[in-house]
Amino acid sequence: MIFGPSGAGKTTLAVDRYDLDAIVSPDQYRYRDGAYCHDGSGLPLKRCRAEVRRRLARGDEWIVVDTAATRAEHLDTWAALAYDYDADVVWIGVTTRDPSDLRRNVHGTPARKLGSMWRDMDRTLAEWDRPTAVQVCMS
Repeated sequence: MIFGPSGAGKTTLAVDRYDLDAIVSPDQYRYRDGAYCHDGSGLPLKRCRAEVRRRLARGDEWIVVDTAATRAEHLDTWAALAYDYDADVVWIGVTTRDPSDLRRNVHGTPARKLGSMWRDMDRTLAEWDRPTAVQVCMS
C-alpha cells in the first residue's frame, strides 16, 4: 500500500519499483477521453477497491495500491479489505522534502486541499499504529 498526498511521488515510486500490471490506483479510473477528470464522485475509488478485491480473490501474489489516502481511517478501510482475504500488507507512506512544490501536482489538486492532505499525512504518520509502515521521502 503506497499512500500519501497528491504530488508526493507515489506513482513514481510504484512505477520505478513494481511491475506495472501489479499497480492499481484510483487515478486509473479518472481518465475520460484521455484527460484526467476528478469529479469527486467516489466512483473511481469504488472501482479501484473492486479491482483489488477481484485480484485478492484470484490470489494474486502482488497487488500494489497507489492511493492519495492520508487519513488513518481511510487507510484502515484498505487494511480491512486485505485482511478479509488474509493478505499481508506493507505500508509505504510517501512524502517529499518540499510539499509546496506544486510542479509535482500533475492532477491539479487545489492548494487548499493539498495543505489539508499534508496535515492529515503528518498526523497519520505520527499517530498511526501500523507496525510495518515505512516512510519514503521523494526529493
